[in-house]
Amino acid sequence: LGRRTYLEQMRSAGVKIHFHAKMLHAKLTLIDRDYCLTGSANMDSRSLLLNYEIGICMYSPSEITAVEKWFKKIFRDCST
Repeated sequence: LGRRTYLEQMRSAGVKIHFHAKMLHAKLTLIDRDYCLTGSANMDSRSLLLNYEIGICMYSPSEITAVEKWFKKIFRDCST
């Protein structure tokens, strides 16, 4: 319930949102098959300002292709 307003704002801005049926704690951003960011941080003030978090930036085409394949596999189990 707490995320509903944010998700509605994102959807109205054109963001595609996929809901996984089970718990999926992955944090991954894939941008235009050129850039990938993955890590432990949630997008909240605690993770961004208080906790120690880690992130990895990927630019390698082979790594980005592997991430995209994983995304497509996960999306089969999602609803929109």
